Amino acid sequence: MDVLFEIKRLSQGQKILAGETLSTLDALCAQSSAWETLRRFAVLWIDPNHDFSTHIRNIWLEFDTATIKHSSQATEILSRPSIFFGPNSKTLQKEQDVHLICDALHALGNTMFDEGSLRSLMTKLPDKSRIFQVGLMLSRLNPGLRICIYPLTAEEIPALLQAAGWQGDLEMVSEILRQLPLELESFAVDVDLMTDGLADKIGIECYMDWFENDPQQWAPFLDRLVEMGLCLPSKYRGILDFQGMMPFPKDWHSFPDKIIYPFLYRKIHHIKLSLRERQITEAKAYLALSHPGLNQNAIFSKNAGGAWLV
Repeated sequence: MDVLFEIKRLSQGQKILAGETLSTLDALCAQSSAWETLRRFAVLWIDPNHDFSTHIRNIWLEFDTATIKHSSQATEILSRPSIFFGPNSKTLQKEQDVHLICDALHALGNTMFDEGSLRSLMTKLPDKSRIFQVGLMLSRLNPGLRICIYPLTAEEIPALLQAAGWQGDLEMVSEILRQLPLELESFAVDVDLMTDGLADKIGIECYMDWFENDPQQWAPFLDRLVEMGLCLPSKYRGILDFQGMMPFPKDWHSFPDKIIYPFLYRKIHHIKLSLRERQITEAKAYLALSHPGLNQNAIFSKNAGGAWLV
């Protein structure tokens, strides 16, 4: 199981990551080179005079916990998170993405990427598609650079992979996409950019309407995954039952910074199909927990103003 944490721009998490607020991350940053580099990056990210502050909308930290058998493994996994960052399509023109991505990768200490390959890939994207996440898979033996492209239609995916020089089975990809329900709203493609081109393994992220509160919108897709032998009936039910909301415990509602967290929301974020060697190797559901807060200072103080939703 993968566990991911999102840190949004202008959030409390950003302050913690940058070391402006004391936390248990301080010890991690002192002990782990990956976390030390991440903190240096966060210091640039939180600086209002730096390009990262405007043009990077979030960071995701991913931990692969499936292989953990004892505590020493947990410590190792914790010390080497996979790091994703999201270029801000609202503040950047498409042609500016590569420059920002290269600057961010340099700040994160990554010297393996090929800027020419990245620029070449950018020219193959459909007009409305952007690189929405870039990942450094530090927990992998041969990590490459994870590039996530969104939004895409089912028809655009094979054409993009072919144009980008992917050596996998394009007809297989097309056939799989033809089998998926029409109700799916949009897709993203995850590719690993290696020194010699794109890796064989790719991911296809499948999305539904994020604002729809009825989890039954996912039922046709899950039905198809069951038919394809990619989803157990018990997990089918568990995925649909996950979505909902619950109140926080009373002693969690208010924190010293005057932020109130009234509810914990549960959503189905997306489902990813991993493709390799002419077959789908797995289907993985990504379930999301969020706890939007209310800033009492922004709402009730004498000098009220600013962002009240955090």
